[in-house]
Amino acid sequence: VGRILATRGFNVMVCERTKEQKRTSRFFGRAKGTAVEDDLVEGEALTSAVLDALKWQKAIVVGCDDEAVLAMEAALRLAPERVAGLILCGDLTKLERHIEESFPTETVKGSSHASKT
Repeated sequence: VGRILATRGFNVMVCERTKEQKRTSRFFGRAKGTAVEDDLVEGEALTSAVLDALKWQKAIVVGCDDEAVLAMEAALRLAPERVAGLILCGDLTKLERHIEESFPTETVKGSSHASKT
């Protein structure tokens, strides 16, 4: 998806974990003050630094499979004017679990996860 968008002139940033992060399954959780939260904050700073280094004002953030969590978190944490779009694809099982664990179901409006009253 990212390659197709890039060939059409879009700035695309693909989120991917390092081999160590994949091995230890890091990046799944949001507890404040934990290594996971620190990694997400560090990832936000890195994403901003990459955009600045490339002199991109905004980018489409892409995350496939497990990296969909990273893409969503990057899009949530970046200044809104820097995110041109968000593409999540592949197996989104971990993303769904991350959303359920990270956000109260009452705040997920229009979603199949929203509580019905």
